[in-house]
Amino acid sequence: RKEVHSAEQARYDLLIRSQAELKSLTARAHTAEEEARRLHILCDDRQAVIDRLQGECAELEEGRTAQREERERLSGKLHQVFDEWSAAQEKWDTERVSLQSKLVGLEAELERRQAEVEEVRESLAALARQGGASE
Repeated sequence: RKEVHSAEQARYDLLIRSQAELKSLTARAHTAEEEARRLHILCDDRQAVIDRLQGECAELEEGRTAQREERERLSGKLHQVFDEWSAAQEKWDTERVSLQSKLVGLEAELERRQAEVEEVRESLAALARQGGASE
């Protein structure tokens, strides 16, 4: 009877320890579940941040592409304007040289005509003197 009581006591103690271990394991399982939920929420939050950042990166890339295209368009326009300016400058230089050449010719013509006018004046003055002397 003492042995049966000892065996029952040992069985009871084992049952109490098993129950305590079960409670401990259950508590650890609940803690692990809570941690898993917390990690799942963190992962969802991080995924949302990643998605937002990817969206922002896509917008920035679109902006950079638009800027690059605008730069290329403006560069082309600048080259076109420069080419037009160069052509106008060349035309103006040619016109200037031509006008300077004409100016030199006209100045020479003016000097020649002024000399003719002076000769005619002198001739008229001489004729006037001769006409005045013969009267």
